[in-house]
Amino acid sequence: MCPTAAYAEAYDPTPMTAVQILAKADAASGKLDSGAFIEKRIEHYGGVDYTVTTLINGDDFRTTFEGGGFVSSYGRYQGRGWESNENGIVTIRSGFHAESNPNAVAVKHPNDPNSHVSVLGLTQTEPQEYAIDINPHGGVDEHQYYNARTFLLDREVRFERDRYRHVTDYSDYREAFGSMIAQHVHSYDGRPQNDGLETLVSHERTSSAPDLAIPASKQLFTVSGDAPVVLPATFSSSGIIIRAQIGGRGYDFLLDSGADGLVIDPRVVHERGLTPFGRSSVTVGGGDVDNGNVRIPQISIGPLQLRDVGKPRLPVDRVFSLRGVGTVVTGTLGGGTLRRGDAVTVYPAARRSSASSISICAAAPNGIGFKCSKSSGSSRTPYFSAVHA
Repeated sequence: MCPTAAYAEAYDPTPMTAVQILAKADAASGKLDSGAFIEKRIEHYGGVDYTVTTLINGDDFRTTFEGGGFVSSYGRYQGRGWESNENGIVTIRSGFHAESNPNAVAVKHPNDPNSHVSVLGLTQTEPQEYAIDINPHGGVDEHQYYNARTFLLDREVRFERDRYRHVTDYSDYREAFGSMIAQHVHSYDGRPQNDGLETLVSHERTSSAPDLAIPASKQLFTVSGDAPVVLPATFSSSGIIIRAQIGGRGYDFLLDSGADGLVIDPRVVHERGLTPFGRSSVTVGGGDVDNGNVRIPQISIGPLQLRDVGKPRLPVDRVFSLRGVGTVVTGTLGGGTLRRGDAVTVYPAARRSSASSISICAAAPNGIGFKCSKSSGSSRTPYFSAVHA
């Protein structure tokens, strides 16, 4: 168990048990109707505004974050979880961590003595809330507050090991297709740069099922033949050090085989004239460090050339032809800017082509499909309604 941080609140006793409160909360939340849906949110975090789009079809979903020139996503398809980072690298989740999350397991089994789920009482402040303490072995101490009138979740407080009190507030619930959805979600931990605010823009049913299959991972570099690749590495007491070239200058990186991204010092960002996006704080080794995103145009590691880092990418959702236009592809653009006339490469065939016209799509007013309008001033770009496949 994680010891509770210095935080106290007065409670009145209540005859309600944790099992009863959680059961009423589950009933109050409802269940989303069957079918396909699209949800759009705007999230402000770390000084960056993100557009968050979630496509849902039964138990399958895909959530995409777009902001600051970066795109990332995660989802679940046919029982398999996955995530794609800002470089387009897709990782399949084993589900191990979700099943072994002590706090999540404890909420599912509040009667189990090992879950350490108990009722703190009824808050004395308005609106009155039922407070539940969740503090399982291997987890963190967490308080959940359920509105005493509606039994909807008002607030979560987690006393994380970084010694900060992480709070998430849920407000303005509205019913949508059988489920109660919070219109606003506010998260904070006492560090202003970490304040996050989500606002629901729309939650609509779609007429056709979206394609939620796991996307292909982006190919950052190619290796020809079957010969081994020799990388510049040094084995030290600190770990394996890899030498990389950025902008013609060498930098040493500590290899982490379990990571899917690069971490570089702000000094390197300044030296290379790179532009950082966003700012948040994370606790590392007992101290706080600033964290942000930066895009590196090109990195060389021995014979490997990461040539497409920083260039736009478009995971393809649909391909079709229109008379007088030619081949049309649809998808979510990420990783940069694509302009009319830009050269493109179609993978895995590595076929070269160009973007003769570009359409930008947004959710249609009725929530069914997308409405696409022409971009870049191209007279060849059609204006049409395209149903997302």
